[in-house]
Amino acid sequence: MLNHSTVVLLVYGKFIGYSTIVELATSLTLEEKVELSHRVIEESLRVAKLLFKEPVASVSFSGGKASLVTLDLVLQHVPRDELIVYFLNTLNEYPGTREYVVKVVKEHFGVKKLVEVLPRFTPWMIWRTFGFPRESRDRYYTPVCCALLKELPAKLVIEKYGVNTDFTGIQAFEALHRLRSIADNGLVRRTRYIGREVTLKKAVIRVAPVGLWLDEDLWEYIKQRQLPVNPVYERYKLRRQGCLSCTNTRNWREHVESYSRAMLSFIEEKMKEWGVQEERVRLNKVAEKLKVNLRENLEALYVVREHFT
Repeated sequence: MLNHSTVVLLVYGKFIGYSTIVELATSLTLEEKVELSHRVIEESLRVAKLLFKEPVASVSFSGGKASLVTLDLVLQHVPRDELIVYFLNTLNEYPGTREYVVKVVKEHFGVKKLVEVLPRFTPWMIWRTFGFPRESRDRYYTPVCCALLKELPAKLVIEKYGVNTDFTGIQAFEALHRLRSIADNGLVRRTRYIGREVTLKKAVIRVAPVGLWLDEDLWEYIKQRQLPVNPVYERYKLRRQGCLSCTNTRNWREHVESYSRAMLSFIEEKMKEWGVQEERVRLNKVAEKLKVNLRENLEALYVVREHFT
């Protein structure tokens, strides 16, 4: 089983090294990964109590398999009537995802506080203004749409509800920049940053309980725990559930075409017209172009819906 020094390294480690992350992710059994996740959650809540007196915990739930497992794990430590679950509705979701999220969070898990955040603008408005995301990203590149549809809404939730311990379903092997982040920072870190550009007013603890899990680990855990899976995986033969028309992956054309050939043709046509965002996002430049204050008064840009019981 896991020794204490390994857990400490992963929780508090800085510059752990890619080889260590790869070795642990591929050598640990699912049972050991579940144990590690629970110890990571316990430790993050313990630290939150020391730093903030009482943890105010949240889980970012996208409707994908990793966030589903994360939510199930965290609810074994945080009471259902205390946990804040938030869904960042990008308006670029697969049909049925929003309904799945609300039903699963409220009915299956019995969570009392579900927050949905929607932008007052569409992804198409962003792409027309800034161009479509390029096919891949490095550690310094973030699409403008990710900043506006995910990172800023997350900041809004964290600050509005006083969250100090935020759990996410980030996996090291989902993307190279995520592997680098976990190798550099460990699975638990105290930070004011969400991404590279968006900053919080106060530092919080951000936690990646399934950071070392592979996709097969997630599916096996879901099977063992009999968790309800988002139907879009089977309906559209998805390996990864995310934004429907995202161009920020190398196989995005295949991904979009599996949903709609007409949409693929339309995106390719508009990409020629609107161009591609090549440079890393600079929030001050985005704000300047949109003529809005992106650091303050975020509720003017987003709709917050509380599904509280």
